[in-house]
Formats: sequence, C-alpha cells, structure tokens
Amino acid sequence: MTKDETDGRRGVPTARADAPPAPAGASPEQLRTLLAREQRQNELLNRVGLTLARTLRLEEILPLLIELLAELIRFDAVGIYLYHSASGMLEWFHGHGYPAGAEEQVRLKVGQGAVGWCAENRMALIIPDVRAAEHYLEARPQTRSEMIVPLLAGEELVGAFNLESDELDGFSQRDLRLLTHFGSQAAIAIQRARLHDQAIEKRRLEEEIGIARRIQRRLLPAEAPRLPGYDIMAFNIPSLEVSGDLYDFVEIVDRQWGIAIGDVAGKGIAAGMIMATFRASLRAEIRNNYSIRTILTKVNRLLWESIEQTAFVTAVYGVLDVAERRLTYANAGHNPPLLVRADGEQIWLREGGTILGTFPSAVYREASLWLQRGDRLVFYTDGITEALAPDGEMFGEERLAGICRERLGAESAQQFCGRLLEAVREHCRGVHAEDDLTAVVLQVATEHAESD
Repeated sequence: MTKDETDGRRGVPTARADAPPAPAGASPEQLRTLLAREQRQNELLNRVGLTLARTLRLEEILPLLIELLAELIRFDAVGIYLYHSASGMLEWFHGHGYPAGAEEQVRLKVGQGAVGWCAENRMALIIPDVRAAEHYLEARPQTRSEMIVPLLAGEELVGAFNLESDELDGFSQRDLRLLTHFGSQAAIAIQRARLHDQAIEKRRLEEEIGIARRIQRRLLPAEAPRLPGYDIMAFNIPSLEVSGDLYDFVEIVDRQWGIAIGDVAGKGIAAGMIMATFRASLRAEIRNNYSIRTILTKVNRLLWESIEQTAFVTAVYGVLDVAERRLTYANAGHNPPLLVRADGEQIWLREGGTILGTFPSAVYREASLWLQRGDRLVFYTDGITEALAPDGEMFGEERLAGICRERLGAESAQQFCGRLLEAVREHCRGVHAEDDLTAVVLQVATEHAESD
C-alpha cells in the first residue's frame, strides 16, 4: 500500500476545505497561482452551499453537485450511493461515466468492495492503483485509480461518494479534502431531502387513511333499525385507523331484516378494502336470493375470485322475522353469537360452514330458532374475546357469557354495549387493543317493556 493510500485511509471524518500551506520558497507567481486556485475553489464551494439550499429534490441536487465538483477535481466517472438502513445496502442513485446498465449491477452490502469498506469504517479512501487494491470491485474496465468518501450526517451514514480516474494515482490529498467537504454538504442535503420526502409521504398516507376511514364509516349503518318489540344496538371500534370488522342491517321485505357481522383476517386499509368487497357482495346477493345458504355460497365464491389466497372473511348472516320472532342464520367460520334466554339458558350459534374466500366449493347450512321475550342475542368479533390483559390472559367466551347473563330485561341494548366495552377495557387495563372491537346486540322486549 502506498503512502498516499495510507493517508487517504486515515481520511478526514469532519470535512475541511482549508488549503494546504504554501510550499516553502514559492515564487510570487506560484503564490498568485495558488491564491487564485483557492479563491476559485472557495467560490465553487459557496455555490455548492447555495445550490443545495435551493432545492429539496435529490434528482436535482446530485447532478448539480457533480457538475460543480468537475470544476475542481478531474475524474472520468462518478457514482453516488445511498444507504438504506432497513436493508443494510448501498444502492446506486446517480452517476456518470459508467457503461450502460452498470448501475443495475452495483448494489453493495456495507463492507463490500471499496465503497462498502469506506461506508462501514466511516473513512475516506484513495486507491492509487485499483489493480493492486484489496477491496476494489470493478464497475468499469478502464478505471485505474479511485477516491471514495462516506456521506455522513453527524454519526448517521447516508451513503458514499465515489470518483474514478483512467490514470494511475489520479487523485491527491487536496482532492480528498475537497471531496470530503463536498460529501459533508451533500450528506446534509440528502438527509434534508429524505426528511422532506418522508414528511410528504406521511401527509399523503394520512390523507388516504382519512379518506378510507370516512368511506368505511359511511358503509356502517348510521343507526340500528327501530323494530317494535326489539331493542338493537351496535358498535365498531377500530384498533387502527381503518377497521377490518363490519356489521350491517338490511331490510329485505316488510318485517324481515338481515343482520350481518364479519371480520377480515388482518387489520388496516387492506382489511378495510376486503371488508368493503364483502359488504357489497353480501348486499348484492341478499337482493337476489332469499336462501341464506345460497347467499353465503355465492359470496364465498366471489371472495375467492377477488382476494389474495392468504386473506379470508369470517361472518354470521341471519334473517330476523320480526313478527314471528324467528331468526334463521348461518355461521361462516365466525365466533358463535351467544343467545341468553330470559331464564339464563345459553345457546351458541355455531351452525353454518367454513370461512369465506378460501374454499371455492364450500357449502353452508342454515339453522332457525325462535326468540322469546327477555332474550338477549350478542353477535361479536374476536377482538372482544381475544382482548388481552397485561399478563396475557384473554377476555374469553366465559367472561363474555357472564356479562351477557347479567341484568337481563333490566337495561337497554345501548346500556349493555357500554357495560361490555367497559368490561373489556377494565380487563385490558390500559393495554392497547390489538384487534377491532365490534358487536351487535339484539334484545327482545319483555311483555311489560313492550306495552310501555
């Protein structure tokens, strides 16, 4: 390794644009030439600062930087790499002088090649002869010498600045000081541009999430139906900005109402989009068919054709005959709704079939039951029964059943919903819900309450 290379490896982690002292015994003409060169150098460095301050767009910053750099340092090729902390890779961002397609081949791990070595060690490097260099990886055959500086914003690695020359020993320590100074300014500009882009992206995502949230809230019923002899209430509390749960009420014919609850495997915007697809498919089939098993069979097929293989929906769909107090339902792989009779008997509604959207030929069975005065029927999603306490204990079906049995006929559906939510939150004791909380409560009025 040559003395120049050793000095280059020591590098200058904090950039200095200071000129080296004038050589002893320099003539007045030499001093004037040196002074003019340093004045030109400082003018260009000032232009660099002004240029970087004028724009936050990386695709504008770096070509301008290279153009100014070319007035101070002679080179035949230049490459700028940006560091991506998530992948640990240095990826080509901008360059000049390389063969067509070379940028597609240059993707380095930190520590790989001379560029990766500089990034890993946070040190500048001059390679007088690349053919004798330990770390060099060839990107252009004609290169004979190379100079690299890491791009650092404080202690944070931003990327690397690489210059190549077709001449042996094509770079000096003066060049290294200049490139280091350029690199320090470029690193700050790149970091500022990235933060700006991240802020824009965050605002864009927030706007999209806001739109998705508003759309989803419009998909949920504005209010529960008011049916003589019944008290109905529902709630949906997303764990994230957009819920993957859904409940719905659909008037089919006079005094017959469809009641649905569903849950998508997953959370967030993707789950919300699948749930909107499920709701649209379900409503379309409800309008065309009266048979619950036929409705779910067709919805299952539509979802299977429309969503990814890893996604699926669980749901319960039932039809309430208001006059006869009869509920006909099918459970498609969902948590079984709980019917608590006025006398305390518990019935879990499990009849139906498998989840929706996974098995294209799945079939579903229906079941019917007659409701009685004072009964309470609770549809819910697994966000309630699987809500976790700090010690990891789930809320569970048994705790849900205990709450459902309490105060039958003595409180409204709305009061019960409030009590259920309070019980879940008390169980969680401040732990953020990992899943959406959704329930539909249907209570059959007692004879006394109905007459009131």
